[in-house]
Amino acid sequence: IKQIGQIQKLLTAPLENEPSAISQFFDKLHSKKKQPLQYLLSDLQLEPMIIATNGKPVKATTKKHFASILLDWRLKQPMLPPDAVPTKPCDTATLEYIQHVIKSTDTPSWINSVPSNYG
Repeated sequence: IKQIGQIQKLLTAPLENEPSAISQFFDKLHSKKKQPLQYLLSDLQLEPMIIATNGKPVKATTKKHFASILLDWRLKQPMLPPDAVPTKPCDTATLEYIQHVIKSTDTPSWINSVPSNYG
């Protein structure tokens, strides 16, 4: 059960669309046990089939097969989750304005001091 949660977390994490990141992702999947990988195929309602070297579909049976199917599924999903925070939420001008407001804020007389992490 522990690995199912780890794999689910991996499958929902942001993924860079670069060969090295995809290879690392596959390696992480492949490092998990076969049964949790197989369970997640079923949970995602993915067909446990792969295309053999002769071009015909065959039933997936190995851990490598299951990891490959999950990787293919993940690559069809958005690389970033829809609620992902942009890496740069504001520009320099906005940050400077916020700093100016903090610096020029007057402390009301009924407050002894501002929080130590203010500004």
